Amino acid sequence: MGKKALPLVEAEYFALCLFPRAQRTLSLLISNNPPEFLPEYVSVFHQDFLFKRLIETGREYVMSRDPDFAAPEHGEFIDVVQRARPISDIIYVPIKIRDSLCGCWAMGRAEGNRPLYSESQIELFRFITDFLSDAFRGSFLPAPSEDDLAYLDDRGNILAAGSAAEEAFNHLFGGGRIPCTPSRTALRDRFLAGYRRFLGGSMLVGANRISLPSAGATYSFSFELLDSACLLEDSLPRPHAAVRLLGKDRDFPEEPPGDLASLVRKFGLTPRECEVINGIYQAKSNKMIAYDLRIDESTVKRHTHNIYEKTGLRSRVELVRSLSFD
Repeated sequence: MGKKALPLVEAEYFALCLFPRAQRTLSLLISNNPPEFLPEYVSVFHQDFLFKRLIETGREYVMSRDPDFAAPEHGEFIDVVQRARPISDIIYVPIKIRDSLCGCWAMGRAEGNRPLYSESQIELFRFITDFLSDAFRGSFLPAPSEDDLAYLDDRGNILAAGSAAEEAFNHLFGGGRIPCTPSRTALRDRFLAGYRRFLGGSMLVGANRISLPSAGATYSFSFELLDSACLLEDSLPRPHAAVRLLGKDRDFPEEPPGDLASLVRKFGLTPRECEVINGIYQAKSNKMIAYDLRIDESTVKRHTHNIYEKTGLRSRVELVRSLSFD
């Protein structure tokens, strides 16, 4: 790395830390900190209260915004790391895979007398790490085979598909001996809407991916544009993009086993609240529910609060148990 790891946000230091996992019993730290800093940091790593805050909350940590960062119990850690490598501010941003915390990105501003990070610089770092984290998660995906590949025209029509992709599409949308039902038509509409967003050039992280739940499995796909010279056969229209089947996620029932109609009558739930309940039953995070329903995460939280108020339940666990044994 150069003298400034992230010049846009005036960050001289940048690091990636991965926490221990089942396959790796030690933490992994990659950074451009000076060589003399690492031994000093390792000696007090167990006192790193920044990591502790990040692990406890699962959210980003900005040192200068923590009113307790200068507490006496943090004194030894701060003294050691500041002697080895002075900084004025530092930010930790979590890396999550399937809502599981597996590490973090960090950036620091050199020298102790520099200005603290502004809100716009913190927001820019969030934007950068969103892309980094998405690439990191993508690195765990196995390379798809040609069986997982399908070609689409500019309207999303499937021109040709490998066996695995074709099987997934038939299961989701109907085809062959599988009838096309209203629910499968709705899935097809969601797929096409995701494809249109991708073609629209959205800069949102993950805009090239879509997940579709159906009959106990969630199928994940990724879109990619093709070279204009790419042709399948002379007899076929020119393909505009490819879609790859990334695989199936954990199996969950598409609908909760409880009778939602009875819950609507009993508690006065709205259709949107029922959709949120479906997401909760499928163990989706608030962020994933928001993505699926095309609403803000704060709106999901408000719906969840209203569901608890109407039903008298207090947690996701109680809600799922209520649905399961209603």
